[in-house]
Amino acid sequence: MKKISSIILLVLSFIISSNAQNHFFWKIESSNSTLYLLGSIHFGKKTIYPLDSIIEKSFESSDNLVIEMDVNHVDKNILMKKSFYNDGSKLNDHISQNVYELIKKKFAVKGIKEPFYEKMMPWLAFIRLQQLDLLKSGFSPEEGIDMHFINNAEKVKKSILSLETLDDQINTFEKVFNQVDSSHFEKIINDFESQTNMVDTLFEVWKRGSLEEMTKLALEDSSDSVEKKINSIMLDERNIRMYSKLIEFMTEKHKYFVVLGAAHLCGENGLVNLFSKNNKYKITKL
Repeated sequence: MKKISSIILLVLSFIISSNAQNHFFWKIESSNSTLYLLGSIHFGKKTIYPLDSIIEKSFESSDNLVIEMDVNHVDKNILMKKSFYNDGSKLNDHISQNVYELIKKKFAVKGIKEPFYEKMMPWLAFIRLQQLDLLKSGFSPEEGIDMHFINNAEKVKKSILSLETLDDQINTFEKVFNQVDSSHFEKIINDFESQTNMVDTLFEVWKRGSLEEMTKLALEDSSDSVEKKINSIMLDERNIRMYSKLIEFMTEKHKYFVVLGAAHLCGENGLVNLFSKNNKYKITKL
């Protein structure tokens, strides 16, 4: 039941890092171009800076920054339309009473009243609850490495390429919530606090640069049928699309610095394995 929370931490648009000598970082080379692939966790702290020089120098030498989504240029009209109900209905009209009461209780503990979340769509209420727990623990998306590199790229006018749109990411969450039974989400919401505590564990694994350990954490419940469905939607389907776009980028004679959630690099359908299976590319762990 922990996996979807872990995946949220590992697959969207924010990251965490350190000065470790082992890195969750790969170099992929073709006859035409070079791609640096940095796995990530989505919330960071000020203490993670400065990053290791091998990461920063690889970024500096690259022509393009590639990210999941450029959060500095989000279409606010799409965000509002796909995040809040504007048809007169409310959150409690779209989820079970048990799940709503649980969400209400969790927000109340944080001192937040119903007007704040009553018109949110389920996926947003779910993410907001987890974000609040992470913020309480000192983690912040503003300190994420995605933002670090996006801001640095803008300063030096480096090209920023997105693999997904806001619409793509919201559609992913909507698909999960539409296809998974509400009782499953009750268990996940009840597990949020332990998932927040798990960020430190994820960080330690990231520092060790261990793909094997990260895969175990990100895909720990993949034998369960519900978790398999979540994994397929949140990771596999998106990985294939991202891989196709990265392959297309690498037909050009450029260097690309790619920052993606760490879970996208894990498992059989992870990007590290997808590139490793393609003999057109040389992949080296940095």
